[in-house]
Parts: sequence; C-alpha cells; structure tokens
Amino acid sequence: MNRSKLGQCTICRENVAKYKCPKCDVVYCSIPCFKDVRHTDRHLESEEQSKQQQDKQSQKMQLSKEEEGDNIVESSELPTKTPSSIAPIGSAKGAEENQSHETEIFQKIVSDPQIQGMLKIKSLQFHLLTLIKILDDPTLFKSSNDQILTHENRLSIMNLKLNDLRVGGIEENELVEEFISRVIELYDHHFV
Repeated sequence: MNRSKLGQCTICRENVAKYKCPKCDVVYCSIPCFKDVRHTDRHLESEEQSKQQQDKQSQKMQLSKEEEGDNIVESSELPTKTPSSIAPIGSAKGAEENQSHETEIFQKIVSDPQIQGMLKIKSLQFHLLTLIKILDDPTLFKSSNDQILTHENRLSIMNLKLNDLRVGGIEENELVEEFISRVIELYDHHFV
C-alpha cells in the first residue's frame, strides 16, 4: 500500500499513516494509535449501532410473524379435501379414484393426533405457510423476462426450500423434520 496516499494519522495527527483499519477505515501510524481510545471507541459505537439495527430488524420480523400467526387456522379448520395442487392423473374414472385415494390419505394425515399437535406450533405453521405461498402465489417468483413461473417450477423451488429445512439443509429445523417424518410414516402405513 502506498503510504503517501494514506495521509496523516487520524489518531495522533503527527505522523504519516502506515496502516488502515479493516473495520472502520481509520488510518493510523502505529499500534499505540490503533489501540488508542479514540479508535476503539469508534468500533464500540459501530457495534452498538449494528446491534440496535439488528434488534429493530428482529422486532419487525417478530411482529410480522405474529401478524401472520393471527391468520393461522387451527388444525380442526383445515380443509377436508385434498389441496388443489394435487392434480388427478389418467382417465376420468382413474382421476376420480385417484382423487378419492388422495383425499383418504390427506384425511388420515390431518386427523392424526401427533400431526394436529405439531400444527399448533407457530414456527411450523410459519414454515408450512412459506411452502404453501411458494406453490400458490404465481407472482412470487418471476423469470428474467418477467414471465410468471409455471406450477412445475414453483414446485421445484418449494422442494428446494423444503430440503433446506430438513436434516443437513442450511436452515435445518428439527420440528419440520419431525413433521415430515410423521407424514411419510402415515403415508407409508396407508399402503401396508
């Protein structure tokens, strides 16, 4: 680094600055100037401001979660039919049978006491609502040319988010994993 470009030490104002602080960009000439209260106080002020901003953001997020929580339905109010995102497969007769079969599985899962207990937990509700929003809101994600993504693309994004929430994912959540494991267990038992 060219010392002449740094100018005068901003702490002692007597010597040519040789160093630049990576945290606050203060230029200084020596270790005593680096450790000087005039420099370290800047770091404390900066950390204090950063903490205050983080606290404000946390409060905003908590309020947002609480507002969303007010709109959460109880498990007893869940729909008795399969979600609209499950499309019938095959012929008209096959589609009806598939729809009936899917409804039966869905009813079994929703009526399970463990599932009902887990669905009362706000954090799980939040994660499940996020996944539903990804699927149901076609305007949430747009392609680079402002075209709305297809249902298949939104389903892929939802699966990526779900994998992030599962064991080993970057947002690993034990409750989400427990919920998914229980749903899979109930689904598998239906076919036994």
